[in-house]
Formats: sequence, structure tokens, C-alpha cells
Amino acid sequence: MAVIKLADFRGMELVSDLFVARPAALPAVFRGWLPPLPRAELRHLHNPFTHEPMFRDTGEPWLIETREPEGPWPHEIRCPNLEAFRRVSLRPVRHSDLVMLGRVLPNAVTEDFVGALFAPSSYAWFLWAVPQSMCCSLASLTSLEHVAHGWLATLRSTEDFDAEEYAGVDDWDALLGSIVKIARCAISEDKRLFLYDGPTSPR
Repeated sequence: MAVIKLADFRGMELVSDLFVARPAALPAVFRGWLPPLPRAELRHLHNPFTHEPMFRDTGEPWLIETREPEGPWPHEIRCPNLEAFRRVSLRPVRHSDLVMLGRVLPNAVTEDFVGALFAPSSYAWFLWAVPQSMCCSLASLTSLEHVAHGWLATLRSTEDFDAEEYAGVDDWDALLGSIVKIARCAISEDKRLFLYDGPTSPR
């Protein structure tokens, strides 16, 4: 069953939420999720839809370095309830869009978002730790309008930009302002900023 159908069936809400937390607080909320591997492994990349191994144009296996665990997972993997955390909804903005935001900040962010905890890859539920350098750069941001316009222009320049999909964002300046505000909260409270894409438990 597809994740979206599963979410609808169980009354779950699909979200893309930035939230502030201490890393030690995550396992109690993301029950059954596994931590990253202690060190990166070289692994053959698989198509996320067909699960078939992928190959480069040369015919060589497409290998990647990853710290994503391969299990075993507990019998039941639970989606989280984030009500206890200070958070801001980004939907329809997603992980890849935040990566682009990092690139247009005055102090461009080159660090990767890394998985904080992992559900099985077939679930397509993701929890990323926002790079601390990006959190600091956002917290120190003063020119919201200029960066928001640069961010939107960068998104529009991509081949897969769907104007209809992003129509739900009425005010990109306001959205960026919300992101800056929660980044400042993370810094002031000496916590980390995380991004969760997936369903949340019903209230």
C-alpha cells in the first residue's frame, strides 16, 4: 500500500515540518526508527520505485556511500507525533527545496542534510538533521525579501518545477521568515533543527 493511501486510511496527515529538538529526544518520538550506521558503507544504488539496481551509462554499478541501515527493524514502525516540539509547516516545500535555499543564503551552505534516524526505505518517511551551518546562516539573516526572491527564482529554474504544486505558498517572504524564526529558536535554546517528511499520528 502506498504511503499516501496508508496515511489517508489511518487518518494520518502528510507533513513536511521543520522542528526544534535535542537529538536525545528523537528516539522516544520516532519509535522503531534506527540510528545511522557508525560509518559510511559503499552500497549499490537501487531505484526507489522499482527497487532494481542502478547502473551508470558506462555499465558500471552505481555505487554510493551511505550510513543508512538495512535493518532489522522492529515489527511495528510508528510515525511520529510532533506536537511536543516547536515546529513550522513547510508543505508543499520539501527537503530538496530547503537544499536550494541553503545555496542562495549569503553564506552559501555546502554541507549535506544527513539522516538523523531511519525508517525502512520502502516507507518513504524521512528525518533529516539540518546542517548546523545552515541553521546559523538562517538565524543571522536580515534581508528576507532578497533571499526569498532568489530562492523562488532558483526553484523556478529547475526542470521539474510545478507552479501548481507550489501554489499553496501564498507568501515566500513570510515562509522564509518562519524558517528564520525557528532557526533562531534552535540557536537560542542550544538545540538542533530537524526536517521530517512523512505522515504524523492522529491526535
